[in-house]
Amino acid sequence: MQADEQDRPLLKVRNLRVEFATKSNIFSRQKSSVKAVDGISFDIKRGETLGLVGESGSGKTTAALAIARLLEASGGEVNLNNVDLLQLEREDLRQARTKLQFIFQDPYSSLNPRKRAEEIVREPLDSLTDFDQVKRQKIVDNLFDSVGLRHEQKKLFPHQFSGGQRQRLGIARALSTNPELVICDEAVSALDVAVQAQILNLLKDLQANLGLTYLFISHDLGVVKHMCDSVVVMYMGKVVEHANREQLFSAPKHPYTKTLLNAVPKLDVALDVTEVQNQMSKSATENSFVNGCKFFDRCPLSQPKCKEVAPELGETQTGHWVACHMIS
Repeated sequence: MQADEQDRPLLKVRNLRVEFATKSNIFSRQKSSVKAVDGISFDIKRGETLGLVGESGSGKTTAALAIARLLEASGGEVNLNNVDLLQLEREDLRQARTKLQFIFQDPYSSLNPRKRAEEIVREPLDSLTDFDQVKRQKIVDNLFDSVGLRHEQKKLFPHQFSGGQRQRLGIARALSTNPELVICDEAVSALDVAVQAQILNLLKDLQANLGLTYLFISHDLGVVKHMCDSVVVMYMGKVVEHANREQLFSAPKHPYTKTLLNAVPKLDVALDVTEVQNQMSKSATENSFVNGCKFFDRCPLSQPKCKEVAPELGETQTGHWVACHMIS
């Protein structure tokens, strides 16, 4: 691979938007929309891992689903290796799906309970490729070896596996079409800590061996620090900070990022879901239609301007982008 191709981003997301229609109340016919993803942009270099972080409700999973065409985007561009996925239809989209695969959060509900393990891993090959039966079986056998599953387990059903083994099965399925980009959506959050470490190390080994590129979604900043080369922080559908791992964890700039980092002990212990959901519900109700910064009512630095004018994402130093009026 030539140097310029290696340096060129594999994935380029530009001004991605996802809006959901809503009604003001159950008796009203007046419709409005909620901007779940509000014009986000970022790049991922080939062979690297970008972390997408934020509280529940920040829009990170919605963005990932839109990138993978599992949810309809309202606008923007998603270029995978210079092909805009949002413009593809039918056969072109089917072919593109071989290059982008998803590892889901729950390793049980994402697997068909009526299919045996080898059928689950082979499923993307059956639906997205024209390989003959012999080649498909060889790929499945190799993937069982790659993710640390035994060949005799191919005939088992999902309920016969442990949680970690089920996630290995999900990883094998995602890798079956030899994708360039793998989206990991909270891929270890449903596992206990010891099994998390095994799966994270497996993902890193597979990345090194296969040259994979990851979009890694997580609320756990400890996991993000271990896995990711760069990090995008989202709040209420917008990117508020984007930096490489070292810059973000050693010198965070946005007040929201600092809030997340200060809450790391809570995040490591399954996240204080009730507190976060209450905060997000309050912010969503009060700030969803404001013109300015969505974080202004929780921000220790907020000024009147913050409520009226939305801050633009700007580069405060090389490779470190922040959306805040108070940061220069």
